[in-house]
Amino acid sequence: MLDEDVVIRDFRNSNERFLILNVLLMIGLPSLFFGGNSSFVIGLFCALGILAPINTFNYIYSWSPSLAAPISKYAMAILPFVAGIAITCLSWANPIFHSYEGASGLLFTMDTAPKSIPVMASDNLLSPLLDDFTVLAAVMCALSIYFITNSRFVIRKVLCFSSYMAVAFLVLGLAIGFVCSLGVVGEREPTSAFATFTDASDWASYATIWAGAAFAMAVYSEQRFRLLPIAYSARFHSLLAAFLLWGSALYSGKPLQCLISSAIGFFALAVLAVDIVPLKFNASRHEALRYISSHSRRLKKMVLPFAVYAILSVCAFILTLFYAQKILADTRLVYAAPDGSGSITYAEKMALFDDAKKMIGDHKLFGCGSSSFAAAFSFYQGSDIGSAAWPNAGSDLLQKLAENGVVGFIFSSITFVGFLLVWIFRFSYSASGLVMMSTIAGILILAVFETPFESPAVLVSFWVLAMSAFRWDSSRIG
Repeated sequence: MLDEDVVIRDFRNSNERFLILNVLLMIGLPSLFFGGNSSFVIGLFCALGILAPINTFNYIYSWSPSLAAPISKYAMAILPFVAGIAITCLSWANPIFHSYEGASGLLFTMDTAPKSIPVMASDNLLSPLLDDFTVLAAVMCALSIYFITNSRFVIRKVLCFSSYMAVAFLVLGLAIGFVCSLGVVGEREPTSAFATFTDASDWASYATIWAGAAFAMAVYSEQRFRLLPIAYSARFHSLLAAFLLWGSALYSGKPLQCLISSAIGFFALAVLAVDIVPLKFNASRHEALRYISSHSRRLKKMVLPFAVYAILSVCAFILTLFYAQKILADTRLVYAAPDGSGSITYAEKMALFDDAKKMIGDHKLFGCGSSSFAAAFSFYQGSDIGSAAWPNAGSDLLQKLAENGVVGFIFSSITFVGFLLVWIFRFSYSASGLVMMSTIAGILILAVFETPFESPAVLVSFWVLAMSAFRWDSSRIG
């Protein structure tokens, strides 16, 4: 290799190394600290998000043969989210939530008359901006994957390291819970917390994402056929991480989350089984078998791993059927536990949805403003769900429509839909890419009935996996 080639590769790799570090920090920080439910952590998260476009522009300026095309594409990708921030700034001029001192203390009023202009119902001017910048930071971090690297090797590192990090948080959280249960450190509140997250449902979504990523990397990795090489192989490590995260998602998740997670696991394991079916055309595709001259010996070596994957996929299929039958027998489980064993009952969630729809109906175009649901909803909240404040609408879809309206929903969807259409019409699909896309589809379905994206850790994980999937099939191998 020429000296100048070494220099070029080193500088190019420096952008990719920074990309990996930045992504891991942005995923790890909110994941370690309660799923991101901390203002201090969100501040750091947004600060790290600013570094992503700097690294991206540095790469484009240094290595792109044409500056205009990649910069314009990047600007178009983040423009809808910047427009959302601009709408939030405009809404400050139209506050509809007011407070004043009354004879009995501090009183609040809100103008609930339907409006077709951006309004602000939040009682804190900075909170809406922080919410918008959190989303923008997550998107910019994920976009750096798409614009900086065209190597599956780099994307694989990002996904594998992120999956392993999720396993580390799982072990850490369980260890802390175990120590607290012994009374060594202190009592741990008997809440819905799980691992390092304050909400078990958020952890289930987070674990499902990274289990799907780990399964995808297992599909992509080469199958080994001897015991020691298997133990050291990337496929085994990815599968180990996937099963640990998958199990934690099934343990901590609600019925719908368990159904989605088990379906993703079944699909991934079925792909692994099909990949190693003892047939001639399959034998020629595995690098480790090419050094065996006898065709019959090649097929014999494929029998055991095929049997293992086939059995596991059948078990996952039975598990999927179990959760599907459970939900079909009682469709209320799609929304909540009807017996109230969860954080919200079915009756409460239906009432929450109905009241949220009334709120959406009054502010269809622009909503009540980012981070305004808790304040604005108190004026729509019926007596059937009590007098306590509700922090969210119980559904990411309803939450987005309530806070940002149809315009905000369209702006938040344009970038994802655009990249999705490019991926679809490229007509180049790999098995590992399809596993990633199945995971993304599962989380989007979940967001209609639950609020996974309320957690910054889940939000950035989703975007990182999505951009990795969109870039994966157009990237070079190696």
